Amino acid sequence: MPEIKQQRWKIVEYSKRQINDAGNIIRKDNTTAEELAFATQVIDNWRAAHAYPMHVIYIHLRRMAAPRNDILVVERLK
Repeated sequence: MPEIKQQRWKIVEYSKRQINDAGNIIRKDNTTAEELAFATQVIDNWRAAHAYPMHVIYIHLRRMAAPRNDILVVERLK
């Protein structure tokens, strides 16, 4: 039986339109609980899909900046 490899990061499960709509829903004052729950799910998926690639870049930059004391490399979630 072939071994199934686990992906290192999540895949974006929603369209660009759905992601933009989720951001608009979060900003609105008059949203239903269902709309807010779906928007949160979409945004959480988008963030999770970008977390690993962003971390890889962060680690690479830290290694490049390691010999210098005047460079500070930081990482933050959006």
